[in-house]
Amino acid sequence: NFTPFKYQLSPSLPVKKDGPGKAIIVILSAMIGGMVACGGVLLRYAMASRKQDAMIADHLV
Repeated sequence: NFTPFKYQLSPSLPVKKDGPGKAIIVILSAMIGGMVACGGVLLRYAMASRKQDAMIADHLV
């Protein structure tokens, strides 16, 4: 039986995983989603407000 190499130690899983945990990803995603949602609501309000102001200005002229 021919073995081209030998391990000195048996492989093992790392003690601590690299990268952010699932909780951090979920929290950041929720915060970003909330900011995008608030931005959308403010944008819709601004568009409706401008439209109403334009209609009032046209009515006065």
